[in-house]
Amino acid sequence: VNFVITSRVESYSPSSNDFNPLSKNEINEMYDSGIIDIQSHSHEGHDYVVIGPENKMGGKLAYKIYNPKDNTYETDESIVKRVTEDLNTSRRLIYEYTGTYPDMICFPFGNYNKRLVELSKKCGYKYFITTAIGYNKYNSKSKYVLRIRSGDSNLTSEKLFKNIVYCANDIKPNSTNNKK
Repeated sequence: VNFVITSRVESYSPSSNDFNPLSKNEINEMYDSGIIDIQSHSHEGHDYVVIGPENKMGGKLAYKIYNPKDNTYETDESIVKRVTEDLNTSRRLIYEYTGTYPDMICFPFGNYNKRLVELSKKCGYKYFITTAIGYNKYNSKSKYVLRIRSGDSNLTSEKLFKNIVYCANDIKPNSTNNKK
């Protein structure tokens, strides 16, 4: 599964940067291969925003935006509209790229809450990819997908191996009881 930030696909231009999003043609080719599925990582939600005094930062989709100039927060109505538009735009664009609506969203930065999950469901998403470490059992009914992250440039091979071993033994990396 490849999770795409659709605003970056829409503004795609070839470059020599290490981080280069996929083009629409590349997405279509990957999807048409039948090997790779394309799902959502938001449209413009993969940014940090100020979410509280002292410049506290959080993921743009999960939190109300704080305005430090007048010490106010975004209204409930405003965040619902902003997030719903983002989620729907991502779904629509992925449909345009692949001919299939995505049903999974990978929450940017792993930031999510009840409101974001509910809005995601209303927009048609059924499965929610988190940054919570773990593995998913075959018969699980959970809509939340755990994972073992391997794409972090700061992650050493030793730490990745340790995470895989912990998950394989159903032990969390921060667990004080490492016996099973």
